[in-house]
Amino acid sequence: MTLPPFRVEALAAHDRSRFCCGNDRIDRHFRETVSQDIKRGYVKCFVAVEVETERLAGFYTLTSNSVPLTQIPDELKKKDAALSVRAGGADQLARSSPSALTKRNQ
Repeated sequence: MTLPPFRVEALAAHDRSRFCCGNDRIDRHFRETVSQDIKRGYVKCFVAVEVETERLAGFYTLTSNSVPLTQIPDELKKKDAALSVRAGGADQLARSSPSALTKRNQ
């Protein structure tokens, strides 16, 4: 049986220093800020790790939020609804780009 080339796991003590997707804002956020967002409960972050090399191949973050029921239009409300409606989605998605990493290190 062939192993998949990547495994997906929650961000932990992974080395993020060499990650580069080519977008400076996303790279900087992933390397310097995402841990603070996790600690504050703003996001969950997952990484794709190359099985053979242990290199971070990509990441994505998930966020959740809620909207008070008082801010939802009447036609969208249900009877006996909760006090708020949960909302969530993928916040950021990036993959490492070897060519971007080479350009950054020049």
